[in-house]
Amino acid sequence: MPKNFDFTDMVKLTSSARLSSYRSIFTIADDAELFGLYSWNLELSGAFCSLLQLIEVALRNAINEAGKKYITTEHNVHWFNVIPYSLSCEINSDVKCDDKDKLVKPAKVKGFESGIVKAERNARKMLQKKLGKDTLATPTLDQIVSQTDFSVWEHILDKSFYDGDASKGYLWPKGFATAFKKMPMVTGKNRQFKQRDIIRRRVEAVRVLRNRVAHNEPIWKDACFIDRSSVIHCLEEKIADIVELAYWISPVLHAFIRDGALVQRLKSIVCAYEMNNAMYLNLSSNIDSMETLIQVLQECHVYNRRIMIQNENIKAMVCANKNRFY
Repeated sequence: MPKNFDFTDMVKLTSSARLSSYRSIFTIADDAELFGLYSWNLELSGAFCSLLQLIEVALRNAINEAGKKYITTEHNVHWFNVIPYSLSCEINSDVKCDDKDKLVKPAKVKGFESGIVKAERNARKMLQKKLGKDTLATPTLDQIVSQTDFSVWEHILDKSFYDGDASKGYLWPKGFATAFKKMPMVTGKNRQFKQRDIIRRRVEAVRVLRNRVAHNEPIWKDACFIDRSSVIHCLEEKIADIVELAYWISPVLHAFIRDGALVQRLKSIVCAYEMNNAMYLNLSSNIDSMETLIQVLQECHVYNRRIMIQNENIKAMVCANKNRFY
């Protein structure tokens, strides 16, 4: 985008409030740099979205398999409708309550149940839309699970669904072996309880990031801002956290993500050079010979960069993808 572009309408259409996060954090010289950063965040959101969708689907299917395997049900009853849980003290959920009259359903259990009800309702609407409003067909387990919000699978990792006494029929910890092929490393007593909490907190962090991406908010919003490098470091940590969650779910999923294009695309965007590209701070490489072109291609390949090149009046962006250049 040329520096002399009139961004007046863009500011109005995007809103000053939304752009304030960029203005308050980054040193911005003009609107071209401002909207360059805004576009960089949009591109980041698209790259993160693909990875987050993959993780969300894998997580819910993994926990669903554990539920089907370990929660005993009657015919035509889904496991999430009869899953056992613990009540908590209405005063403080972290303390033992001797008065049974003060025991209440924990907020996370309520959140899980309301999420399932919403998913069942949406799955039924999908069937009615497909088969007609008078259809007697009922949603299948898979159809309901596919309609759940990410928060449902965070709620079910709450301690209310955990009990070390296997005879009580709780999902956790016996369902860990099915839902999570690898577990976080912990030491000391109550290791499985600690592992559950670590996974729950990680799922919560990934869900918050997913919502931020979905609402077009700055992905780096919760970083400790010192300079641009702190933003990059924050984003690198977020990528690493998602990849680690994939490893806990399945080493095969982790390998698929690690060796595939999703993470590679993210890593190519999350760097100071790419941020500068968005802000028009990197100079274009003038291609005046085949030797110069080869040097640019080598730089693209070695540093995983997208480089702006120009020759007379022609400008283009060059990037490397394994053994191909675009």
